[in-house]
Order: sequence, then structure tokens, then C-alpha cells
Amino acid sequence: MPYEHLTFRELTAYYSRVKKYIDDGFRADGLKEELELILKSIKEKARAENLPCDAQAYESEIRRYIRRLRH
Repeated sequence: MPYEHLTFRELTAYYSRVKKYIDDGFRADGLKEELELILKSIKEKARAENLPCDAQAYESEIRRYIRRLRH
């Protein structure tokens, strides 16, 4: 999914839905890569929209989800 057209707020809402799917047991090929792309896009959007963003917190959380997907 191209994220250029999403605002930071829309992107974080999308990330929340993806987290819920994972928490509910959803697994799919490419999900790890999707999480990496979401992380990169969140950082870029926060910078572009000049918004405060705890990038380290997002990165830490996304890395935990990626590890969960590996097991």
C-alpha cells in the first residue's frame, strides 16, 4: 500500500489496525516487510508534517511485532 497519500494521523490509525490483526492471530506473507514500511513511513511523515513523534517507541514496538511473527 503506498503511504504517500496518508497523513501521519491516518498512517498511525492504519498501523493500529495492523497491530490488532496481528494480535488477533492474522499472519500473511509480507507482513514483516509491511511493518518495516509502516515504520519508515511514520518517521518520514512526522518529519514532513513537523509533528512530534516518539520514533524510538514506534521502532521498539514494531520490532517486537516482527519478532512475534517469526515465532
